[in-house]
Amino acid sequence: MRVIRAIFGHVSLARLLRVGLALAVVPLLYEIVVLHYRGAFHSRFMWAPVVSLPVVMAGGVAAGLQKDERRSRELFRPFAWWMTILGTLGTFFHLRGIARQMGGLHNWKYNAVTGPPLPAPVQVALLGLVGVAASWRIPNNEATRDDERQLIHSGRQFNAFSYLLIGTEAAYYHWTGNFFNPSMYIPVALSPLMALVHTASLCRSRLARALELPFSTLAALVGLVGFGFHIANILRRPGALSWQSLFYGPPVVAPLQLSAHGLIGALLALFSEEK
Repeated sequence: MRVIRAIFGHVSLARLLRVGLALAVVPLLYEIVVLHYRGAFHSRFMWAPVVSLPVVMAGGVAAGLQKDERRSRELFRPFAWWMTILGTLGTFFHLRGIARQMGGLHNWKYNAVTGPPLPAPVQVALLGLVGVAASWRIPNNEATRDDERQLIHSGRQFNAFSYLLIGTEAAYYHWTGNFFNPSMYIPVALSPLMALVHTASLCRSRLARALELPFSTLAALVGLVGFGFHIANILRRPGALSWQSLFYGPPVVAPLQLSAHGLIGALLALFSEEK
């Protein structure tokens, strides 16, 4: 633990979140490309995240390489805001897609399941807000402890809401798979539990803050194991790693969302301790 703190002591939490957000774009972009390809890109707006997210990733990497903290934040801030706007617009278009199906919003229970996945663009917007919080303007070149506390507070809020979305998405996909493997219940149960831990940590619960680091680490590991299960499931399909198997098989990178938010939660827990 001391070694980890010593390593992170030389890098600010905000910088780690900015770089992590840039790296998280890679699996996110893959999932969006596959889902929008399934939709045959019937709307030209479906190209917006495919074109924009690589630019956001490049901006995050460029900002992470800046030695000056203020310059790094200024460089990444517009990319973070654009990611937030992109996710917000995507949420509107996904809602519109659900409303345009037979029965519209009156038949929302069926259309929300068969229509475009509503949690996906909301996740993009929330990750963008994490980037906004991590690139907030500071009065000098050094991030203060108060600035770090505010970032931890915001990060816990975003993470709690994201876990609820992840749990909803996992419940839907695993329900369509009839929960044929008992392990498919794990992310469905773990996600709301993690949301509860982060929410209780915001309320200064000592138990929740003690559990935040080990539970976040567990969430990150569960996501990696789930990623392995999804790969194994695809390999068992005819054609193995063919495009058809990747297209019709389980969403390969979806479990990595759990890993990403687990890592964010672990960072928040580590930096929340008084230095």
